[in-house]
Amino acid sequence: MKRIIITIAKILTSLIVSLFKCCKRNSIGLIFEIIRTIENKTGNFITFHYRPKYSDEIDVKSFDCNSDFSWAIVMQGPIKKEDNFTYETLKLYRKHYPNAILVLSTWETEDIDIINAIKKLGVDVVLNKIPEFRGQYNINLQIFSSGNGMKRAKELGAKYAMKTRADNRFYACNVDTFLLNLMSQYPVVSGLDQKERIIGISFDTLVYRMYGITDFLLFGHIDDMIKYWSPPLDSRSIQPRSFFNSDLTMRKLAEYRVCEVYLSTEYLKKIGRNLDWTLKDSWKVFAENFIIVDSEVFDFMSAKVNRREWHGLFYHGKSYRSQEMKFRDWFILYSSIDKITVPEELLDEI
Repeated sequence: MKRIIITIAKILTSLIVSLFKCCKRNSIGLIFEIIRTIENKTGNFITFHYRPKYSDEIDVKSFDCNSDFSWAIVMQGPIKKEDNFTYETLKLYRKHYPNAILVLSTWETEDIDIINAIKKLGVDVVLNKIPEFRGQYNINLQIFSSGNGMKRAKELGAKYAMKTRADNRFYACNVDTFLLNLMSQYPVVSGLDQKERIIGISFDTLVYRMYGITDFLLFGHIDDMIKYWSPPLDSRSIQPRSFFNSDLTMRKLAEYRVCEVYLSTEYLKKIGRNLDWTLKDSWKVFAENFIIVDSEVFDFMSAKVNRREWHGLFYHGKSYRSQEMKFRDWFILYSSIDKITVPEELLDEI
């Protein structure tokens, strides 16, 4: 029955999209009617976020805080051509953050006409040769392009930098001043080779994945970001099964050190942090070396994953294995890490 409902929903969704193209105003009401029908059949609430595709349709403005700090947005990865996504994203960032250094670190195989159009926006483009060995889940491509992008940002004078992706976008303005002020409120724990905390978003930062801060969007001091994005290339070729479909425990999944966990643990080793591979130690790392901010603060979206279903993966009624860490959770860890009873046993459940 559930499959039938899903099939019907897909057909109706296609119909709605067609009607929306023909008559945008009148089809909105129809969309709500269809959604209510699906909600009644499935027992779930459905929400959606309406975002413009193109930067010219957006006219919100950042505060003028007379900030004189130099920062960069480093976008890495292959250019997403559909809907001119990467180009329009960089155009939006240039509009919201006219004084920011914009760096696109991509591949030398990309379309030269698109590259030239991006350069006209005032974006510095780094063209990389694709590594021969891509590593688990293409992690070496992300390391290579991010690291080279960060080094270029420093050459251009950036003191702080944000790492994001060519298939992601955040719509919010005032992000630069917000992040800098946030970092000033939470100084990093002393005694380690880390200048300031690194800020990550809740999107794909999971509470019960040890040391698994997201790699979708990170912000920090440029020297910390260069450290973070210059680990040894991953030489391993064996990949554990998909995270969400795996019968491995959370402990084993973390100990494989795939993707996010590989990046964060290599960085933590580099700054002199000893890890004991417990959930409490992972939470302590979050409390002392990072800050986690809700993705909604950035009005963040990812065109990589299925943007219409992603929030459902991390919400109520689903497994704790996919529970995202929000700012409220991070702040509790920051304020009360030594008072929290840590459920270590969850890491060994299948």
